[in-house]
Amino acid sequence: MCVDEQDNFYIIELKKDSGYDDAYKQIKNYVDYFEKNRAQGKKVFGILCLNSPTEKLLQDVRQDKRIRLFEYKISYNELF
Repeated sequence: MCVDEQDNFYIIELKKDSGYDDAYKQIKNYVDYFEKNRAQGKKVFGILCLNSPTEKLLQDVRQDKRIRLFEYKISYNELF
């Protein structure tokens, strides 16, 4: 949970890899709860970070302006 300069809330959900078809539902539930119970008129946004989002997840997030989706990639290179 983070707060910006205008006291808007940001809920950040980090997933360790892909395959989370319920990730949108989970972050949406958090955002809905904070909007209803904690925000006191402030905006609430969700930030979802994971690897290789599914097409369904992409579609769900595109339809919800409160949620942002970030994809990360990790790579390892042998040095010696």
